[in-house]
Amino acid sequence: MKSARLAARLALLVLAALACSNPALAQRSAPARPTLAPAEGEVIVKFRAGADTLRKRALSAQAAPAAVQQALGERAAALGARIGRSLQAG
Repeated sequence: MKSARLAARLALLVLAALACSNPALAQRSAPARPTLAPAEGEVIVKFRAGADTLRKRALSAQAAPAAVQQALGERAAALGARIGRSLQAG
């Protein structure tokens, strides 16, 4: 029983060492998405209540219209950066 556990641990250790020593495996990550061409259209986006984007660009109930437009534009830009599109608030 102990030898089976030891063999399993040794096998995992060897696999981990091989994965770290192979540059192709060690640096494997999602490829960067190319930026997509602009497209005309209308999209309605509702952020989750606890979304980081909402907390970072929070609005008060008495916010001035210019502040609201600025915050909405920043939210659209942040979302667009995540998906590789240029978005505008409207």
